[in-house]
Amino acid sequence: MDEDGDVSLSIPGGKWLKEVAVGEHSLKYDSMRSITHFKGHIVGGFGGSLKNISIGCTSGKV
Repeated sequence: MDEDGDVSLSIPGGKWLKEVAVGEHSLKYDSMRSITHFKGHIVGGFGGSLKNISIGCTSGKV
């Protein structure tokens, strides 16, 4: 969530989502770094990294 509000970004060709709301400040950045650990179960895969990024950037709007 962002103190200055949200902005909707379209996802061209999105299979499940056509747009997503993120904090407005997200548009100011050129890149993002995720430092995470992998889960201790076999099906975890890259889920830990994806979850941290998605939870950290979305605004919570539906």
